[in-house]
Amino acid sequence: MTLSPLRRDSPGTPMRVLFLSPSNRLLGARKSLIDLVRTLRTLDVDALVVCPGEGDLSRELLRLGIAVRLVPQYPWRKAVGNLMARTVQLPRLRRIVGDFRPDVIHANEYHIVPQAVECAKTGGARIPVVVHVRNLPGPSHLRKYRLDECAGIVAVSAALRGYFDRSEGRDKVTVVHNGIDLGRFRSKNAERVSIPETAHWPKDCTVFGLLGLIDERKNQQVAVGALRLAADSGADVRLLIAGDAFKSSVGYGEELARLIDRMELRERVVWLPFQEDVLPLYRAIDVNLLVSREEGFGRTIIEAGAMGRPSIGSNVGGIPDIVLPGETGWLVPAGDAQALAAAMCEAVSDRARTTRMGVAAAQRARDRFSIESTAQGVLDVYRRVARQGATS
Repeated sequence: MTLSPLRRDSPGTPMRVLFLSPSNRLLGARKSLIDLVRTLRTLDVDALVVCPGEGDLSRELLRLGIAVRLVPQYPWRKAVGNLMARTVQLPRLRRIVGDFRPDVIHANEYHIVPQAVECAKTGGARIPVVVHVRNLPGPSHLRKYRLDECAGIVAVSAALRGYFDRSEGRDKVTVVHNGIDLGRFRSKNAERVSIPETAHWPKDCTVFGLLGLIDERKNQQVAVGALRLAADSGADVRLLIAGDAFKSSVGYGEELARLIDRMELRERVVWLPFQEDVLPLYRAIDVNLLVSREEGFGRTIIEAGAMGRPSIGSNVGGIPDIVLPGETGWLVPAGDAQALAAAMCEAVSDRARTTRMGVAAAQRARDRFSIESTAQGVLDVYRRVARQGATS
């Protein structure tokens, strides 16, 4: 693997930001990181991303010409992992910090904040650490993952900001919604098209999409149950699932497959593995689903919206920040298959209204969720913490 060289100090050097990612999997948090770094570079930010070994994230960053360093990641909260982090990971991170001399260290997820805080002490002056909080931390995570030691906290939704309301760090929190590259996700080709796997479905059926990690938190089994209820009520519905189960979720994925069989839905469900290119999937559906029992934000909702697809989302976490009920989609209680089936039947029964919702979702994505506005919001946080560090 060929790595790009580090940038050295020179007159007029832009702000330098060192990004730390605890994972290489190209799911929502890492896709958002890629979009953020690409856009920040157009705003005079010099970025270096540390990845936990070679993988999908590091390869994509290098393909885009973004500087990368590979450092193994160890679980900070486990005894053996903490020892390895201190003896193997931190010395390498400190060397990178000493060489790159960042103005800010950005932890892309809170799991890697302890390492960020430790390597921020390199070279005497303390470098400010910013953490991107993308999912709800556990009750004890504020201190155990040392979020209280960060100079700035970027929360991707109002719900995540609320986690800090009773903490000493509440004044450090800024809500910056995730954004996407609207040039890539655009609704001008909004007409639904078939992909080979769905070509046998009736052209006038309504296709719902469920894209992302196969995991109990995402409630795919609830969606399958709702599909059965909607079909039993006479709605001509189909479900396109795309995603894989990882490690602890393998058993859940196997049970999901058995549930599809038990409910006799094989003719109504297509399940594809993880797809790097999601654009054909959004074009193959009529309505997007994100019915998680908890969700920090909901990237698939703005991607689908930008493609002219409304969403049915569960009324949890950051999803209500995105979906306007009755305008760009539906909100339903998490885990309620009956309510989800009712919303699906509404989408089927009034196709003209569903189409209007898709148009409104595309407009909302353009107005509120561009990657340019996200990058500017994050850059404002960098500038604030850098100024505070210079005067402290």
